[in-house]
Amino acid sequence: MLWFGFSPDYEGLVGPVGAGKLSFFNSINSVFKGYVSMQANTGTAGTSLTTQFRTYFKPGINISHVPFVLCDTMGLEEGVNTGLDVDDFASILNGHIQGIRRQALLSTISGWKPSVSSVKQARILLVGPVGAGKSSFYNSINSAFRGYVSMQANTGTAGTSLTTQFRTYYIRPSNNITHVPFILCDTMGLEDGVNTGLDVDDFASILKGHIQDKYQFNPSMPIQPDSPHFNESPGLKDKIHCVVYVIDIRVKLLPDKIIEKFVIFRKKANQLGIPQLVLLTKVDEACPLVAKDLKNVYQSYYVNKMMQEVSYQLGVSLSAVIPVKNYYQELEIDSPTDILLLNAVVQMLRAAEGYFDDFYNPEERSK
Repeated sequence: MLWFGFSPDYEGLVGPVGAGKLSFFNSINSVFKGYVSMQANTGTAGTSLTTQFRTYFKPGINISHVPFVLCDTMGLEEGVNTGLDVDDFASILNGHIQGIRRQALLSTISGWKPSVSSVKQARILLVGPVGAGKSSFYNSINSAFRGYVSMQANTGTAGTSLTTQFRTYYIRPSNNITHVPFILCDTMGLEDGVNTGLDVDDFASILKGHIQDKYQFNPSMPIQPDSPHFNESPGLKDKIHCVVYVIDIRVKLLPDKIIEKFVIFRKKANQLGIPQLVLLTKVDEACPLVAKDLKNVYQSYYVNKMMQEVSYQLGVSLSAVIPVKNYYQELEIDSPTDILLLNAVVQMLRAAEGYFDDFYNPEERSK
């Protein structure tokens, strides 16, 4: 049996039929669980019992995070066109087998911790025009973690914002993920009319941690200090650590009033030192090449052009613009969609880490 590492957190098992790859995984799993486990099939068949590429990882007794994933392959055989193929082996090493990348991203996210001990989860604020896909993005991230399509947040195609409250969404750990180190905060949509959509003063109050979950927005009047949803003394854990502007990539020209609001919002966030990213949604609907295969998203001329235009319009760097596809009509999740979504979360956590750097104290570092 050969043990090889092809990713910082991933170790692969390769060997002839009957060498003991699956038995090794079961044995390691047993050590972590505290009892003999037989999760993986083992036996003495003359041909490989493993016919799928599998990634195995799961914390056990008093273990909150296992910093590696064991990957099992088909057994090696000496016949022609039997056992693990050399090209498949190379694809596994390069991360082209979809399950590897998805699990790697989930593992990276689950293992992330803020560098400030007073904060356990990064608070990420979603802001954008009506219909851009803020609530759908939360549902899609929730789906990626749960392993099935989830519709917790209300979504639709109404002309005005369906989100009328400030909401903080916690994603429940599942699918061998024991910790989700971020909270997604949803807001009322931006509108270009007077006294409509998210108010600038409410936006500033959210950033500073003054507005609590389920506050009912009033576009004609920002939150008042005597409101039961007003937090007078927010701590660092209550503040926003990363702002994400959500934009429908199909909208080639944003209304001037919306751009003006974005400019004001960016100025407020910059004054507070909060990092900001842009999420371009619905990339599959904007480009036939991407609709055919999501892996083409960064090869698409149209997507790249829109990323550059949004970068220029909002005054953010091109590296801060992230294309994604939300789940909106699918009944089941798929790896390419999950990979784009989870990669976006990784970028958000990295941005939030930059925010925490300003508060970093080596003597009070997160443990």
